[in-house]
Amino acid sequence: MLNRTSSTFKISMLVLLVGMFLFSLVQLYRSYRIYSHGETTLGTIKAYKETKANPQSITGSDMTYTPIFSFSDSTGKEYTVNARTYSKEKKYVIGEQINVYYPSGKPIAAQIEGYFPWKMYSILAGLGLVGIVFVGRNLKVNIKD
Repeated sequence: MLNRTSSTFKISMLVLLVGMFLFSLVQLYRSYRIYSHGETTLGTIKAYKETKANPQSITGSDMTYTPIFSFSDSTGKEYTVNARTYSKEKKYVIGEQINVYYPSGKPIAAQIEGYFPWKMYSILAGLGLVGIVFVGRNLKVNIKD
């Protein structure tokens, strides 16, 4: 039998983990939909946005980079967009042609091949699921005063 404080904490953790798991699944589904059912076009790497990395980073690199790319949508309108994820290295050469994916009617939400955040959301979903199983298995709520 758990005391009320411990039980409340575990229920709170379970709610947080379920939220994290569901958020990750929604984001994975959105990325999948853009990649599989969205518009596809060619774009060009224009530049990189540099950001100082976390000072506690174990990689030793001080900077992270996200590509800035431009492309034209199906109506011919040109857009310039930052990729949504950062990396420690510059994956593309400035001027390089890349595949661009965007939801129909929302070109500003474009993503480029190699910068889909699948890995991050998959790890987050996995951690959420493991946490749900662990906390849920150890949760025995016995509400008696």
